[in-house]
Formats: sequence, structure tokens, C-alpha cells
Amino acid sequence: MTNEIFRCSLEPSGDGREYSVCPKCGKKRYTRFVDNQTGQYLPYEFGRCERINSCGYMKSPKNNINQINNNKMTKEIEQKEVVSEIASERIESKSSMLSSVNDFMNGALLFFLYLIFGEKAVEVFNLYEVMVAKHYYKDGKFGTAFLQMDREGKIRQVKVMAYNPKTGKRLKGNDEFLIYNRRTHRYEKNKPETPASMYIGKILMYDKEFINKQCLFGVHLLNKFPDKPVAIVESEKTALICAIQMPEYVWLATGGQFGCKWTSPEVYNDLRGREVILFPDLKATEDWKIRAEDLAMDGINISVYEGLEEQATAEERDRGLDIADYILMAEKEVKPEAFDIKIENPTPVVKKAEIPGLANLFKGSNQPKKQEPLDVDSEFAKQIQSILPTQEEVEGLKNPQKIKPNSQEELTISWKEEDDDVTADIR
Repeated sequence: MTNEIFRCSLEPSGDGREYSVCPKCGKKRYTRFVDNQTGQYLPYEFGRCERINSCGYMKSPKNNINQINNNKMTKEIEQKEVVSEIASERIESKSSMLSSVNDFMNGALLFFLYLIFGEKAVEVFNLYEVMVAKHYYKDGKFGTAFLQMDREGKIRQVKVMAYNPKTGKRLKGNDEFLIYNRRTHRYEKNKPETPASMYIGKILMYDKEFINKQCLFGVHLLNKFPDKPVAIVESEKTALICAIQMPEYVWLATGGQFGCKWTSPEVYNDLRGREVILFPDLKATEDWKIRAEDLAMDGINISVYEGLEEQATAEERDRGLDIADYILMAEKEVKPEAFDIKIENPTPVVKKAEIPGLANLFKGSNQPKKQEPLDVDSEFAKQIQSILPTQEEVEGLKNPQKIKPNSQEELTISWKEEDDDVTADIR
């Protein structure tokens, strides 16, 4: 029994462990179970989210020990192809819920930036191959998908995020937005624990054993612009805004202060031979200076821009602004009307169709039609008149009188009215 209990265990902690994406909260804090006999991972569903208080996902293989002993799980794992690249056809498929950025009026972030920077925003989004992500919905606009492509153009990861189309700011769990539920195939209101950003590489490559091998966002442009210096920021949105305003640099993004393991050699080796400038967010300058020293020790030509930290106010520092925030503030002073964004009727409304050309077709159809006189000379009219009483006979029915039928006998008909009934006495 003891051997069965320890047949499987969570992946050991330490420098060699790489957290995976939690299937519940979407955060990269998920530890998977390992088969200690084979060294292979168990199916992805078995694991524990280290965000114990905020997520709490945990699924143990304890109840499936017999299945493990029969090597069914191991065979399932061994049969899966191990990949670290997302196939382009998965991106283009309808099930990916991703669409071309040319449909920019439906994407929250590009919609916001287009009102400020115009066609330049569309050009930069196409350059970085940003897409519209229908995983999120806010005020009539969808989320944004950032593709991490390496220098060879291979897609390594896809990050989808929810943005507010009125402010251009990323949404968080306590904001109101809709998220698509793949189980019910419907949009549902978010909950406080709902992630407003997630990596979907494993979802897109669901039938493979996907190995997360991230790279800097925008690094695929280094070969396209070999002579430009390289500027690195934290946020993908910041990289795009800076690329619009300062195209003399190739702007890359780490995706977070410690995102994509950008201080590991397998990531920063792409920067060798290039002039590199770091543009850290406020409050992250000292940390990035330390990390820059590590890269410089390994031969990377790197420097750190400290201008934001030197000029920022205490309030701006508390807010943790970055260079893109200052660019937007400057643009707002020049054209404040571009930031006065009003989105009316965000929910689609079915309108009543008005087609003037069809109005005459139904004109008077609800009115009673005038009775046309019967053609007395027609054969049908003559047949009808032959069985109807004559006017003289009708008048005679109102008062008692002698009516001569076809026979020679005389009949006396008297009529008697009582209330609403009329009776006839024939003698």
C-alpha cells in the first residue's frame, strides 16, 4: 500500500520546476503530478494550483491508482506528441476564437488606440500580428490576443487579455465584463476570481503534450529590422504604443516584470549583437538594473533608461506608470476630444425594418372590401334568383294574406310574433 501511495507525487520544487497554467484560474502557478516509476507527467487534469486561497484547484490521482498501475495513463501520455510550437492552422481555426486585427472596430484595444493614432495603430498591430480575441467582451468590443513568435516566426504562446474600449486599460477581476464559457457556448458575467488574461497555448494544442517555451513579444521583428536598436518594456500594449510613436526602435515586451523568463539565456540570446535599452515601469527600475547587470555579464550590450524614475511624482510612482502612460497623457493634452469616447447601445438591438416600396402592397388590406354587385345577366345569377323569393313574396310574408301555390288550393298563412320569435299558422 505504501508503494501505491507514493507511486505518484507532485513535481518537486526547486530551480528545475516550471509552473504550468492552471486549468481553472489560468495563472501560471500550477504544479502537476508525476508518475515516479516512469518520470512522466500524469494527464494535465491531475495537479494543484499554488494559489491555494484565491483559486484552490486540486485534483489527486489517488482514486485512479488502479488505472495508473495498468499503465493506461502512461500510455495516454506516451502517445501524445510533445510540441512547443502552436500550429498556425490552430490559430486560424474558428474554434480558436481569434480573428484578424483588420476587424479592428471589434477589438477593444485597437478601437481605443485608433481614435488617438489613426491608421498608424492599424499598421503597428498588423506588424506585430495582434489579433482580436473573442474570449472577452466589454461594451460591444472583444479582447486582444498577443502572439509570441520567435525569430523564425514560430508561434510559441498566445496571450489573450480583456481591455476597456473607453479607457484602453486592461480589465481586472473586479471589473464588469463578459467571458465566453466553452462548456455552455455562451457569454457569462465575470466573477471576482475570473481571470482577465490567460495563455491559451495548451488549449489550442489540446491533443498534444504542449511544452511552454515562451519568448519576448515582438522578437520576430529582429530579423526584419537588423539595424535598429532594441527597446524592451514590460507590457505588450506599451510596446505597441511606443512602436507607433518611436518607430526608430524595435519594441519588445516581457509580458510582466518577470514575464517569459526574459533573464534566462534561452530567451535573451536573441538579443546578442544588438544594442538593447530597458524601459522599466516605475517602481521596477532598481530590479531591472540588477537583472541588466546579469545580462551584461553574459555579453549583452544593455542599458537602462531611468528618466521616468527621475521625473515622476510620488503619485505617479505609486500608480506604477510606464512610458506609454506618459505618451497617452501628452496626446490627451493635444487632442482631448479623442479620449472622450462614448459607446452607445453596446448590446446589439434588432430594429424594425421600414421598406417604403412595399407599403402600397399592403395598403387597405385590413379594411373591409366593398361588395361588388352581382351580374344579373350571368347564368349563375339566374340560378340564384330562381330559388330566391320575389320582392312581392317577401312583402307578403309580413302580413297575413292568401298565397296561391302551384296547386289550386288556397292556403291561409298567419304570422305571430312573440318576443324575438316568429311562428307561422298554415291552414
